[in-house]
Amino acid sequence: MESIISGFKSAFLLILNFNPELLSIIFLSLKVSGMALLIATLLGLPLAAWLGLKRFPGRGLIINLVNTFTGSWPGSSLVSEGSWPRSGRS
Repeated sequence: MESIISGFKSAFLLILNFNPELLSIIFLSLKVSGMALLIATLLGLPLAAWLGLKRFPGRGLIINLVNTFTGSWPGSSLVSEGSWPRSGRS
């Protein structure tokens, strides 16, 4: 229990002292997330508008697939493929 408390104390000190290495990690994470958001928006909005406005064969199937994948947990594909890391087994 002492090591957990010590770890939290060290983490808070890094945050409060504006540690340069920690700040670079935070800014890199924000940059990567922002780029992913930008790419997803630039691709997703036009495709969503097209899917919502146009009528074509198979449209219902595509909408059902999009709705299914929107509600699924991203890691569920790893579990279904059997590629989830297994501890203690080779």
